[in-house]
Amino acid sequence: MVDVQGMKVQTDEIAIWWLGQGGFAFKVHSGMVFMVDPHLSFSMRKATYIHRDLCLKPEEAKVDYVLCTHDHLDHADPETLLPLSQANPAATFIGPPEAYERFVKLGIERSRCRRIVHGAETRIDGVRVKALYAEPTGKAGDVMHVGYVFDTGRVKVYITGDTKVGLPTYASKLHDAVAERPDVMLVCINEGYSNLGPEQAADLTRMVRPRWVIPMHYDCIRENTIDPSLFTSRIAGLVGTTAAVMTYGAARTFGRGGPA
Repeated sequence: MVDVQGMKVQTDEIAIWWLGQGGFAFKVHSGMVFMVDPHLSFSMRKATYIHRDLCLKPEEAKVDYVLCTHDHLDHADPETLLPLSQANPAATFIGPPEAYERFVKLGIERSRCRRIVHGAETRIDGVRVKALYAEPTGKAGDVMHVGYVFDTGRVKVYITGDTKVGLPTYASKLHDAVAERPDVMLVCINEGYSNLGPEQAADLTRMVRPRWVIPMHYDCIRENTIDPSLFTSRIAGLVGTTAAVMTYGAARTFGRGGPA
């Protein structure tokens, strides 16, 4: 079980829990907790879930901010978002336009919701948040996808969200990700549903050159998973970057002294 409340975080660190798929929880020194794309349900009825037990039940989670990268079911999950909002009545929900509308349709008060688009910045307590470009993975006209950079002032984290295979065709739109020089990068490595796959995830890692890179979007749905070593083997010789393969439901801290 994820124990966010019990984790103590040092001033120059950020704690990261993998919630499965593309979902993560983060905690900073102030005690503020935020989540990105939490998928804490079995709402995809036709999918075969790898883990029979949830690492965290949404009605038991404590969170201050919830951010979604796009309005697809495994990233803006109503069966996760609604109980999270009910269990955390002061929590704020942030996402691109279609995800914002999802929040409102679920009955979350508009005063608790923020809309964000590519290039826009907001703050969550003392953390700067910037929405970066991500290439929509669906057909033409798909919903807006974003990635996020979180800057605590001590540690900077970039999460890609879902972004489409075909990186060379839109790499120039990711200049902000490169310019941010994140310490930690979380990148989608699955090939299903037109995501980057391990080879282009490695290409993006070489572009961004984070200190640590965390592969994500696997080990959740049996029909859409991948061996992370297919990614990590491709960046093994990248000087200055270390792969950090996480365990479902487990936490690691990242800071100036390295990951723990």
